[in-house]
Amino acid sequence: MDGERLQKSTTTDGKPARPGHEMASAPAPINPHSGQHGAYWVLSEEERAKGFVAPVREKYLHDACGAVTTMALALAETYARESGVPGANAATNADAYRSGALTFIGDNLSRLPAVLAARVGRVTGLYRPLQQVNLDTLPEGRDPWVAKLSLAMYYPIALLAVAGGLVLRRRPLPLFPLLALPLTVLVTVLATFGQNRYRAIAEGALVVLAAIAVDAAIRAVRAPDRAAATSASSEDGP
Repeated sequence: MDGERLQKSTTTDGKPARPGHEMASAPAPINPHSGQHGAYWVLSEEERAKGFVAPVREKYLHDACGAVTTMALALAETYARESGVPGANAATNADAYRSGALTFIGDNLSRLPAVLAARVGRVTGLYRPLQQVNLDTLPEGRDPWVAKLSLAMYYPIALLAVAGGLVLRRRPLPLFPLLALPLTVLVTVLATFGQNRYRAIAEGALVVLAAIAVDAAIRAVRAPDRAAATSASSEDGP
């Protein structure tokens, strides 16, 4: 247990680490009757709330004995947050992730409609946007202030883009070329997972549509002045 991880961790039983176990791999010694530690290190609720990089699995099958073990939710979430096989290479970890993902998918096929809706909700900023900010920082690696600023800028641009689409629809101009990019993003996240970096494909189209809305608003504000100027010019005659 290194010092940095210790600051993010607590114990499964809520008690301080036993004497001599403050920096050990587990905060309590092994119980000779059960063969398990009396307590385990888990990440704090705040750390676990940032999201997971692997499925949360409370049960797992021992390859050696074939027995199924159930672990506490906090411990399962800790493994899901810090997924990986210590000492393994990228290929070994990828194989473990694939196996775990396929098992999780097979056990949760009935939740597919809700999962698809959540993916669309994440990329459109309508489903747990603050959690998505945390996911943008880990594992995406974006600076937290950049992720928050991106979210704050997205909402007004998206609203203006919707208005711009309505304006453009009333004009004798094709709207589909600009809609094709957001539609591409939706198809992509439905087939993979909801992540804001996929939205970059559509952001150019969103900005153009937002600009159309701003231009229409400016024209609407200036229209009375132009009408008055035209009327005055007609009354003055040649």
